Amino acid sequence: FFPFLLEPVKNAFRGGGWGTFLAKLSLVWVISLIPWTFISEDNVHQIRWGLRCFPLLRVPEFVMGMALALRVNQDKDEEDLDEEEAAKDDEGKGKREFSFHPRLLAPYLPLLAIALSVSYYVYRVATWPEGCTCLTSNWYH
Repeated sequence: FFPFLLEPVKNAFRGGGWGTFLAKLSLVWVISLIPWTFISEDNVHQIRWGLRCFPLLRVPEFVMGMALALRVNQDKDEEDLDEEEAAKDDEGKGKREFSFHPRLLAPYLPLLAIALSVSYYVYRVATWPEGCTCLTSNWYH
């Protein structure tokens, strides 16, 4: 089933810039959250087990990974093409103009994620209610 998703994902995420790509990716992410809305106190164990183990409920995450991989490959090809064109244009000039590409931010994204996580943790510790204990453990296990 999963290999047959390649062409539909290519067609759905083809074209457009980064804004369009992120909007489409956000839509798939919201769709992936829908099954989690059915969790209640009564069915928490059964539904959480299904969401973790049943492959069809993981299709949105798989599609997001495929779309991101396709976008990275597309950006790599575009960047290589831009470098070739810049080299042809700059042969006689000796000066090369810098062009920003979203791919240049990739090495800094893990640092950003860590900074956001630590900031959120500090915020939660600072705003923790007085005398509060943890929630019941069945929500975490």
